[in-house]
Amino acid sequence: MSNLDSDRTGFATLCSPKDALVDIVFVHGLRGDRKETWTEGTTLWPESLLPEKIPQARILTFGYDADIYHFWSMPASANTIKNHADSLTAGLIGLRHEEEQTAARPIIFVAHSLGGLVCAATKQALSNAEDCLQQPHTKSISDCTRRIAFLGTPHQGSNKAQWAESGKNFLSLFSRKTTGGVLKELEQGSDTLVKLGVAFPTWLSHRAGKPKTKVEIVCFFEELSSSVGGTSIGKIVPEESARLLDYPTLSIHADHCGMCKFRDEKDGNYRTVAEVLARWAKELKEETKEEETETSGGIVSNSKFGDNNQGQQFGVYESKGSTNFASGGTWNQGKVNERFAMETNLHASGQPQLEGFLDGV
Repeated sequence: MSNLDSDRTGFATLCSPKDALVDIVFVHGLRGDRKETWTEGTTLWPESLLPEKIPQARILTFGYDADIYHFWSMPASANTIKNHADSLTAGLIGLRHEEEQTAARPIIFVAHSLGGLVCAATKQALSNAEDCLQQPHTKSISDCTRRIAFLGTPHQGSNKAQWAESGKNFLSLFSRKTTGGVLKELEQGSDTLVKLGVAFPTWLSHRAGKPKTKVEIVCFFEELSSSVGGTSIGKIVPEESARLLDYPTLSIHADHCGMCKFRDEKDGNYRTVAEVLARWAKELKEETKEEETETSGGIVSNSKFGDNNQGQQFGVYESKGSTNFASGGTWNQGKVNERFAMETNLHASGQPQLEGFLDGV
């Protein structure tokens, strides 16, 4: 799939309801296609089945040119996996900022095979951007990424030999020779994956420390061996390789290529995956409602104003640059929530007191 038509790369929107509350983004794997990867017969399940299960989700699918040497890369193309990740990030930013109300939606990624590494590389780049705080749009994608479903994605950490073994499995799937020389070449080309295998869990650990930003993950693994020309070549990504420490794993009764293709809503494999996605969407919907409730009375949490701001504030603060008040933003006086003020700052005589209530403004 080296010379893809323009209509097979980038993003395609499969479903976009007006009341969408979450974005679900599908990312295919090695030699995949943004639609064919997810299609069994004539059923493109993210388009024909999932909207009924999760009616308030915008469903997107991303396509890119995925050759094995874009992952196990030689020095001449060492940044190819990063290029795929950058394209995914840039395209998603563009889609989410075309309409203002979509920019803050929570994101669920569904990635098959090596597409999971593209997602992980995206998170590595986003983590770096988060540290330097120089790309606010990119950081918004990082902040909004809340759930990831990995379907047959290898997680080998810093072990170069294991990454090379995974590469050999993928070469076998596409009928390429896997001589000792090729295996050595794959091991030498695993440097980027080794770095990624360390950086991604670090990013997850960082996010886990914040209750409302923790990223939930489920790793799915194939139960059946793959075959080429009628000959079994074993499991491409066995359970032990698909596991990510501290996150749940679930099995799918299919081989590596079939684990992401579902014919109808009665398909047991579809139900396994769809139930996870539906649960996540429900959780994120409830969180969104809670956040709206917190701000509906005019109360804005400290997190909206930066770590240096103390106490609860009322009204809306329009920041210019930094979120610290010292940066010279504009304070728009909103209607004070009188009931809250009375309940939290009563004078000894029983009369409401606002003195000192807005200290620091």
